[in-house]
This record gives sequence, C-alpha cells and structure tokens, in this order.
Amino acid sequence: MSADSLRLTVSAVEMRHLALACTLAGVAPLLAAARNGPGVGRIQSEGDGTWLSWRAPGSALYGTPVHCTPDGTFLLADGEDVDKWIRVDVYAAHLLPAAAEAQVFLADVYNNAVGQADLSAAEAQAGDVLEYELSLTNGDATPLHQVRVWLDAATAGLELSLDGVIWFTPTSEAAGIGWVLFAGGATETLYLRRTIAPEADFNPGVLNLIHLGFWED
Repeated sequence: MSADSLRLTVSAVEMRHLALACTLAGVAPLLAAARNGPGVGRIQSEGDGTWLSWRAPGSALYGTPVHCTPDGTFLLADGEDVDKWIRVDVYAAHLLPAAAEAQVFLADVYNNAVGQADLSAAEAQAGDVLEYELSLTNGDATPLHQVRVWLDAATAGLELSLDGVIWFTPTSEAAGIGWVLFAGGATETLYLRRTIAPEADFNPGVLNLIHLGFWED
C-alpha cells in the first residue's frame, strides 16, 4: 500500500495533476501528487547515487531515502508530508556515482480532465453546462476505506455526484461523498457538472480543484 494507491484515470490513462521537469541524470519524473502544489522541489541522491529522496516545494525536510535499484518505477515521499510524493522511473546505469541534488519544477495543469477545456468569450457570455466523468481506480490489491471526494472551498460552479443524478457541492472531507469500501483493483465513476452562468467573466486562469482522502489498512 502506498500514498498513490488511489488514481484518477480517463479512458484508463492516469491523469496528470502537475506538469513537472527534473534535471537529475538517470531519473525520469512520471507524476507528482497534486498536494505538492506548484513550485520548486528537490530530489537528491546519496551513497553510490542509487538512494533517492524527495523534498516538496516549501518543505524543509527530505523524505526517507529509497534504494532505487534495479531499474524501475519508485515512489519518493516528502519528509514532512508523505502525501506529497513524486513517482519516477530510474535508470541506474545513468545515475551519478556519488551524492547529487537537482531541482524539480512543478506547475499547475490547465484543461485536464478535472477542469476541462476553456470556454471561449462567446460561450462564457451565453453560459454553459457540461457534465463529464472521471474514473477512480485503486491501483493496489489492498482495499481502501472511507474514500471521500470534496471540492476546494475556492472552486465555484462545480458539482459532484456518484450516480449522475443527485449532485453535491461539499467543501470539506466530513461533508464529502464517496465509498465506505473501495476494493483492491476496483474502479468507480465520479460524475462532475460544471456550470458557467450567462455573462460570466472570461478568465482562462481559473482552476477547478477537488480533494481526495482515504484510509489504508
């Protein structure tokens, strides 16, 4: 069981929460948890270069080093918050043979499956209602418990549903909707509805944010 067990997918393709770039030789970043937020994190290697650790933007502490050998995919967690993680592919033959450190640049992603495409000025003027779906997949064999979904308090015009019929606008984990038990390997559907009122301001820089929480065995 790991912090990235619950994954958002669209047509079986995992959704990217943040755009990221890393310059450490032998390390290819795959995905960063949205909880990291935008900014500059750091990844470091220790010993013979195969021990890697992660420090999220704004964090003062590297996480526990992970022995990244042989080649493969590894999860590196921040030292202050294990839910701030980064998933990387490691090619040991290209790692530096000694301790090294590099910046990792993280940026918000617009127009992904949560936010959907921007509206044109004409569409914003007329108003728009869009219903769409996300898949939540438990990527681990172990069940998850009390899976909750809720909206960020700053998100406006977005509603959530488990059936596409009854809609909710929860802004806290306690009020969130979800599943008591989420079996290992299971996939469930989350329905979203985005409403843009007529004559809305045209602003392509608005982010829609949802939160996910769960318990592990």
